[in-house]
Amino acid sequence: MTARAFFLCLTVAGCNKSTPAPTRDAVASASVAPPPSSSSSARVARKVPTPLEVVTAWNAAHASHDTKALAALYAPRVQFYGRTLTGAECVAAKKAAFAKSPDYAQSIRDVVPGEDGVVTFTKTSSSGGKSTDYPAVLVVTDGFVSAETDKITEANLAAHAVKQAKWCETDGDKIVAPYRISAHEAEERVRLSKYFDERYVQHLNPWYPSLDEITCPTKCDRAAHDCGYGLGVFAHGHLTADPLSTPTWNLLEWIYVDAVDATLFYDQKPDGTWEHSEPLPPLSDQ
Repeated sequence: MTARAFFLCLTVAGCNKSTPAPTRDAVASASVAPPPSSSSSARVARKVPTPLEVVTAWNAAHASHDTKALAALYAPRVQFYGRTLTGAECVAAKKAAFAKSPDYAQSIRDVVPGEDGVVTFTKTSSSGGKSTDYPAVLVVTDGFVSAETDKITEANLAAHAVKQAKWCETDGDKIVAPYRISAHEAEERVRLSKYFDERYVQHLNPWYPSLDEITCPTKCDRAAHDCGYGLGVFAHGHLTADPLSTPTWNLLEWIYVDAVDATLFYDQKPDGTWEHSEPLPPLSDQ
């Protein structure tokens, strides 16, 4: 066989070579191949329900005592009747309430969706044969309940806050931890201070200064000067030398007394900080 005939034979043999048929096992394996995993397929975006849909589902979950449904409705953090709770804590509170009142029933009416996900409605709660209407409020954010309250609770919380903010007015000698001096002591020690003497007492004016208003501390953030008493310095007197003229009562300035270490701060700057301070002198009997 010549070389030319040999190469021609190789070429023809190569062109006629066919791919082997797949085996039975290969066919079976291909027929049962699993579908693409969820990680490789496009994820379906969560459909965000409307605030009205969320409120409807929230009410249905209460009516059926379905805590699992409630767990799916609450946001991770919820403003819950004056407190900040996790969604799990809200569900736990509901579960305890359902256990305490197994006959609890609920319905809503007059539902009004508002701006920013705020939904107001009348909630009727029934238990023990009694029914009570509450002007309720839910706030829905991104399809989850981010706040739950009612106007009765809010009114009670506001009244409590006002009462708490006036605790030092109703009892000026009361000392509440972590504060170490009372409101009356703060006032008396301010009157003995170098600041008060040099700024007001030594000046001959047709009016006299007094500490007539006070704000009570309700928390203690000393770095922010929010752990003490705010005192209003007022001027009483007459604008003229005529003693029969109309007397005046004008606010001159506010000063601040740290209720922990009894430091006086005065001359407040526009940014809220204080320009001067001095330790208050002790009372004469201390």
